[in-house]
Amino acid sequence: MKKLAIRFAALMVIMAMITSLVACSGDFMDRFDFLKESRSDRDRDDDEDDEDEDEDEDETEETDETDETEETEPSETEPSETEPTEEPTPTSAAGELVFPSEPYSFDEVHPHREPGDITGEAAVEELNAIEHDYLIEAFNGSYLDITLYFEDYEAMGLSFDEISWGDVSFDPAEDSATAKKYIDRLAKIDYESLPDGDRIFYDKILYDIEESYYMSQYSGFYYLSPVFNSLTSSQCNILFILDVVGFETKEDAENYIALINDTDRYYDALCDFEEQRASMGYVLSADSYEAIALTFDSIVAQTDDCFLYESFETRLDEIEGLSDDDRQTLIDDHEKAMKEVFFPEFQECADRIRALKDVASDETETLATYEGGKDYYASIVRSQTNSQITPEQAIEKCENYMVDAFKGYVQGGFKSHDYTAGDVQENLDFLYGKIFEYFPDIPEHEYVFKQVPEVFEDSFSPAAYLAYHVDKYDSNLILINTAAASDDFGTVVAHEAYPGHMYQSLYTRSICDHPYMYIFDSVGYAEGWAVYVEVNSPTFFGATQEEQYSFLCEDILDVLLMARIDLGVNYEGWTSEDAANHINELLGMSLFGASDLQDVVDLVTEDPCYAVKYGLGYIELTDTLDKIQALDPSLSVKEIHKLFLDSQPATYEQIYETAKRHLEN
Repeated sequence: MKKLAIRFAALMVIMAMITSLVACSGDFMDRFDFLKESRSDRDRDDDEDDEDEDEDEDETEETDETDETEETEPSETEPSETEPTEEPTPTSAAGELVFPSEPYSFDEVHPHREPGDITGEAAVEELNAIEHDYLIEAFNGSYLDITLYFEDYEAMGLSFDEISWGDVSFDPAEDSATAKKYIDRLAKIDYESLPDGDRIFYDKILYDIEESYYMSQYSGFYYLSPVFNSLTSSQCNILFILDVVGFETKEDAENYIALINDTDRYYDALCDFEEQRASMGYVLSADSYEAIALTFDSIVAQTDDCFLYESFETRLDEIEGLSDDDRQTLIDDHEKAMKEVFFPEFQECADRIRALKDVASDETETLATYEGGKDYYASIVRSQTNSQITPEQAIEKCENYMVDAFKGYVQGGFKSHDYTAGDVQENLDFLYGKIFEYFPDIPEHEYVFKQVPEVFEDSFSPAAYLAYHVDKYDSNLILINTAAASDDFGTVVAHEAYPGHMYQSLYTRSICDHPYMYIFDSVGYAEGWAVYVEVNSPTFFGATQEEQYSFLCEDILDVLLMARIDLGVNYEGWTSEDAANHINELLGMSLFGASDLQDVVDLVTEDPCYAVKYGLGYIELTDTLDKIQALDPSLSVKEIHKLFLDSQPATYEQIYETAKRHLEN
């Protein structure tokens, strides 16, 4: 995650003078510390108050029908009784775009339904058939997706008709019809007759498709977010993605070159869409367009000495029986495609995106200012947090936790630290030897790590994890940006590898029979988990409880500040000045000016929910762990983690229901 450039240590002289803030709530550290003998030893004086507040909140959600938030979610493990295809009521907006006329309702989008007629083994077979058909339609014949996700894609029944990056066009009516088709098929299954693992999958895929069906009713939603941003959109990682495409045959290498040649068509279509958005009034700031253009510049800068040239030749070595003449022909064809199609296309993208600066307004609009924008943002908040939390609830939680973290930081004071065991390999080995006291075992696996090229160092995060060929355990890539590494590099490795992203990915695949669950898992689940283990990881490196507490408050405060700005900008219409004023007032100190937060405001405008998936994904995950622990206070930390992970990457509400069912059984 690209975090806010805040150095609270520089403010400590001022903070030390503010005595009113040092009465930190005593349970903040306990709430998130997994490195205890048991989570049940927390001293939580406000448990009863919390329960009362939860009851009041539930009651309010159930009775307030006019609020623009979701209604209380029923148990998602229960089958539904009404028709799942009841359509929301759309309204016409500017042009032909359609936006919601009523606030989102959980009961309408996820209706209760009676068990279907297909039972027993036939129900399992139909559920597997639904997954298979859904995967085929989701991949849409994309050569890269199919070959990247599965080493043996044919065993999955997947194929491609042409070599391409995929289809950029969209059709809301077609998307709606497709979602309706799968909802109706799922409704015919007797949910109660399914085995436990299939029930978990059924809950998740039905939930996701119902949310997709809701979104597809409103054509306006398709235009509210840009396809490009400066940190996470497709061009930011394209070279690293291409680098892991392997060759077993000459045809594989030829297909790869064909994919390179398709770059022109694909990225032209993406630029067309971004230009169309701008012509409709959906524009970013001039600074944001420039930041996006710079990501394309970074690719173009690789034209003469891109690492993919050497990588391509190395991958050719894996092709048995390849003649010298065929090898040279492939090398020549690849270089031609790169220099005549690939890099020129990204130069064109940079030029076209920069041209949009001419239509950028001085005051950038955000989702909060667009018609339908708040409804759309509420939908992606649900998706990105992996829960049914509303923006209003997210704001309240985020602020409460921010204040606690800030108080804890002021109380504890800044403590210097260097939580690392050395280089990448030393940290990987060190953490692997530490984590299994607190986390269940994972299968034998392999991984590689690569250094981010110098041209990307300024824009790339300190590290990133990529799982590919998810039908086996040995395709794990860790990207390292040593230029962005800090003294706490070990905590970064914990986030990306053990017990973070790589660990969670491997564990999920080892216990899950449905690829959908780990291909389409929510980013709020994955990032919530990675942040959770990162902020607790200093104890692995010998930190005392006091030092651990200081790091947790410091680290999570960055994450939550960005999440709060995300919510403020995209749901409340904040400017950078609004953000500074609100946060200063919330924390009771003049910490920021508008210019200090402008980069963050631009980032979350380009990529709505970028920060929410980290901050609120983390909060919702730790809340779920607390609820699981409350079911049986005698559980060890390792048992709690196993219950959570065995419930698979469903929504957090579904995870809790599954964990409760597992405990009862």
